[in-house]
Amino acid sequence: MVNRLALMCERRSVVFDEAALRAVALAGRGSFGEALAILARVERHGNVTVDNLVREPEFGWGPTMLACWRAVLSGRRDEAISLFGDIGTDGPMRVTAMQAFLVECRMRHMMGGLPAGASVSPALDRLAAGSWEGILRDWSEWSRERGIEVHEAMERALGFWASVRIGVPWRASFLKGYEALNVTRAIPDSMTANGM
Repeated sequence: MVNRLALMCERRSVVFDEAALRAVALAGRGSFGEALAILARVERHGNVTVDNLVREPEFGWGPTMLACWRAVLSGRRDEAISLFGDIGTDGPMRVTAMQAFLVECRMRHMMGGLPAGASVSPALDRLAAGSWEGILRDWSEWSRERGIEVHEAMERALGFWASVRIGVPWRASFLKGYEALNVTRAIPDSMTANGM
């Protein structure tokens, strides 16, 4: 599909970035018509570049999601939900963005980073390496304070957000996800039996 989109741009003498076309193709979810509609929206900003791509709601949410999770991991629930409401244009777009962000955090934690252009979303690929280092450090500190492993905390969040159904109000989903993440780990029976 990327080649077909490139051909469309070349025919109309529109300058494009291959990375932007790849993102448009992915966002089209296999529908050339949907990809063309996204391409047309990006073209309204000028050339089809990553810089213009992130001006569209489904591609420009990376910094807002990062701020949202900084608020989540700092216990600032109201600020976090307000930021989450600023992502995308509707609930399904917000949930998809949340899922992508958590997958990216998990991958970066496991692999120690990702090369440029390898993110699960162009919105996340635009975040600076230092931003990723900071949020992963926040995850580590949050997990250490609660006595759980970072990967366990990330899996808890991923597990919840992967189960959110389309049509569930985004605000309710966020609050339940926040609660699910902040559930305290049960004390093992061996500790309670010893009077601890």
